[in-house]
Amino acid sequence: MDYTKSILAAIDFIEGHLFEDFTLAEVAAGIGFSEYHFHRIFHGMLGETMASYIRKRRVSEAAKLLRNSGQSIFEIALLCRFETHESFARAFKKIYGINPGEYKKGKAALASRHKEKMTLSIIEHLQTGICLNPRFQYWGPELVVGTARACSEGGFNDIERLWDSFLKRKCEIVHAKKENALGVCMGEHPDVAKNAGETFVYVAGVPVSELTELPKGMVSLTIPKRKYAIFTHKGCLDALPQTVSYIWGTWIPKNVEDYGQSAGLDFELYDSRFQTDSRSGEFDIYVPVSAPR
Repeated sequence: MDYTKSILAAIDFIEGHLFEDFTLAEVAAGIGFSEYHFHRIFHGMLGETMASYIRKRRVSEAAKLLRNSGQSIFEIALLCRFETHESFARAFKKIYGINPGEYKKGKAALASRHKEKMTLSIIEHLQTGICLNPRFQYWGPELVVGTARACSEGGFNDIERLWDSFLKRKCEIVHAKKENALGVCMGEHPDVAKNAGETFVYVAGVPVSELTELPKGMVSLTIPKRKYAIFTHKGCLDALPQTVSYIWGTWIPKNVEDYGQSAGLDFELYDSRFQTDSRSGEFDIYVPVSAPR
């Protein structure tokens, strides 16, 4: 039986009453399910409980208000149904890694971690386009050479153009390892200037066995050895934002107490499973984590 329409109806109810008090029983009854059955179907399709979805959605909407309204942190916390400043700060830091005050002052741009409203396309992607449970392994260190640019949040088109430029010049790199290409996200790079609104640096490159010559206009970096959670994206590149949203908006907040977040670089690894011409296939996303506590 396809429960998608029922779950979308439940999502519409939740979103329409996001800053109000309601119960699992009320939502379940609204779509004709028992509490138990609704809980199991919701968790099975979305990978999290209704309570978890609501909490993350409220925190994400709060993050937008912190940046775009003149309301105080406590006013926003109360609006989003948190009873105390402290409980709001804990929930906020669990998702964004910093406290609400730091975020309000503009000390980080973390829009990719927003938990957006669940939609039909996201549900379909969760069913077929991503491995919801990552595998874990140590990886690195790896020396990388490639082209780089500063990007703004949501700058997927900029990244796509960067890859087009890099692939035309890939043959200029000496000592390149042939099997993989890497897309590396980092906060800063000493050779890349950021303008207002640009929040991170993206490097499209390949691993090299040694660095003896750097092509003009390219940069180098080293991905340090870390333990990584590895997610597999399946399908076209257009669905990548949905995979990123799941990783940062659902999996990391859900598992941060078990795995934490390790200082390091997250990156995409492209190999023979990905078809460059059609911009589709499979590739892995590596997210640095600490060991289970």
